[in-house]
Amino acid sequence: MGRKAEEKRDLILEQARKIFLNQDFDQVTMTAIINACGISHGGIYRYFASPSEIFVTLFERDTHTLLDAVSISMWEQRSAVDILKEVFKVYQNAIWDPEPNMAARYNTFFKNHPEKQDVKRNQIDRFIKTIAQVLVYGNERGELNSVDSTFWANQLVYYLEGLDHNVSVIGLKQKEVENLFILWLEHLKND
Repeated sequence: MGRKAEEKRDLILEQARKIFLNQDFDQVTMTAIINACGISHGGIYRYFASPSEIFVTLFERDTHTLLDAVSISMWEQRSAVDILKEVFKVYQNAIWDPEPNMAARYNTFFKNHPEKQDVKRNQIDRFIKTIAQVLVYGNERGELNSVDSTFWANQLVYYLEGLDHNVSVIGLKQKEVENLFILWLEHLKND
C-alpha cells in the first residue's frame, strides 16, 4: 500500500472512530463514515467492506499499539514493575475516563457480536503472552520472583479485562481496583 493509500485508510479509521465514540455500533452506517471522510462510496470500499470491518481494524490497531509499547519498553530496558504499572494505568484510565472511549465500545461490540469473539480471544491470547514475557523479563532483571509466568499473566489479563464489567455491575471503586492490582504485584516483586 502506497503512502497516499495509507493516509486515506488512516483518515477513514480516525473519522470512523469519532463516529463510533458518539453512536452505538449498530447505528453506524457506511454512509455516515463516507460523509465524515468526504470520500466516494467506491473510495471507502477499496479499504473496508463494512462498519464491522472498520471497527475490528480499529480494535486490532489499538491492541497492537499497547502490545508494541510494552515490547518497546522491554527493549529500552525499562523496569518490569513500571511496565506492568503502565499497562494497569491504561485500563484504569479507560474505565474512569469521563469521556467516551473505545475500550467500552469494544467490550459492548464483542459481547453483542459473538461471531467476532475470536478476534477478542486472539487479542487476549497475545496480551497474556506479552505479559508473560514481561514477567520473565522482570525475573531475569531480578525485579520479580521466578513464577509460572503464564499463570500470573492469565490472572492479570483476566483481571484487567473484567474490570469494566465489575466496576459497572458490582460497583468496584477506583481505590479497590488499585489495591487489588498492588496486591497482585506485591506477590511477584522480588524485595
